[in-house]
Amino acid sequence: MPILEKMKKINAFDGLYYACWLFISLTALAMLFYPGGKYANHNSVGYAFIENFFSDLGRFRTFNGGTKYISMVLFITAMVVLALSIIRFIFQFLKSIHDKKQYKIVQTIAIISAVAYGVLQIGIALTPYDLTKSGHMFFVRTCFITMVPVCWSFSFLIFKDAILPNRYFSLLLVVSLFLLGYIYILFYGPKMSDNIYFQPIAQKVIVYMLCFSLMYVAQGCRKYLKV
Repeated sequence: MPILEKMKKINAFDGLYYACWLFISLTALAMLFYPGGKYANHNSVGYAFIENFFSDLGRFRTFNGGTKYISMVLFITAMVVLALSIIRFIFQFLKSIHDKKQYKIVQTIAIISAVAYGVLQIGIALTPYDLTKSGHMFFVRTCFITMVPVCWSFSFLIFKDAILPNRYFSLLLVVSLFLLGYIYILFYGPKMSDNIYFQPIAQKVIVYMLCFSLMYVAQGCRKYLKV
């Protein structure tokens, strides 16, 4: 893929920053191309921001059986590029740690959780929930769960190694708390049959929070760390 070839030519910090922007841009474009259909109305026209999920963009077909290849391809591309960028980022981030002999367990947790998160995110993209709902939901739930140790391990290393100013440590802790809240909503929050807005809006909040937080951390790495 041309996009993946271009990723190799830029450093991992820039790569994550641009991948987040690419995710926001491509999913927005996918929303524009989304032909229609939502839980409450299979024959609706267009993408309803507060009623449709991101995963609706990745469906193989619309709710009423129509084709939607453009939005599906855009969604898959956005998800895969961002996932690979996160995996690249963790290895570059750990290379910048001052004392690599300390906190080896935390570094290992950071690698395992970040790589797992990236793989699970690719799994979300490649399992349209209209074809394999159980598989798709497994990837969604475990992906968000895995992001919690990513945030915790990053924040621990930032604080203990003084690799970045403490505001980045604080940000990741706050994000992890929101993630825990969203994980609770995923498992125990109102179902779509009870409230058609709550779950889609909660998903938008956490996804955009993650994107902008990762962009902020990537910018900090570009500013304070040598690559």
